[in-house]
Amino acid sequence: MIQSPDVHLHSIIKIEDVLWTVLKKEISGTGQTGKTIILKLRNLEDSSVAEKKFRAEEKIEDVDSETRKLSFLYKKDDEFVFMGQNNYEQYFIAEKSIGEKKIFLVENQEIEGLFVEEQLKSVKFPETITLKVITAPQGIKGSDKEIELELGIKIITPHFIEIDDEIIIDTEDFSYIERVTKKGFLQGGIPGSGKKDKDDDDSK
Repeated sequence: MIQSPDVHLHSIIKIEDVLWTVLKKEISGTGQTGKTIILKLRNLEDSSVAEKKFRAEEKIEDVDSETRKLSFLYKKDDEFVFMGQNNYEQYFIAEKSIGEKKIFLVENQEIEGLFVEEQLKSVKFPETITLKVITAPQGIKGSDKEIELELGIKIITPHFIEIDDEIIIDTEDFSYIERVTKKGFLQGGIPGSGKKDKDDDDSK
């Protein structure tokens, strides 16, 4: 057990026999009025997100976990199958545990797996990913529009985004971050130190 202020981002905690991973942590209040710890959590069982508040003096059960490198193999019924890169063992995880992020999984993709008591409980996606625009309607300056990316993802972007553009999106909420040039991202779709387009700056 640890004091609620000592909870760290990405750590695993247990609340009423349910495992959660910590997505965000905020502290409100002062020493006189009493501090409140606000945690944004993801349920490792069904991938749902919830916000929970704790008093500073409250204790929370922390859970030991281990991260291992995996390769995605395939989907079977309502489970995803991964292979350990070091031991070549196969690990199964329920589709609901991955949630909407399952759309980012492609065959042979390398990814980190989160294990609790030797069981695969979650997989860790990069915070951002670069994808190509497949369809994009003509935009009206100053307005947003819906476009479609590879993998079938549809998101809202600024008006200047066009077909074949490469854009960075947030994998947590599927939101647009910026457009990058081909020199601005690394092979494999994970953004590098790319430059923003001039249109991006002019649009603000």
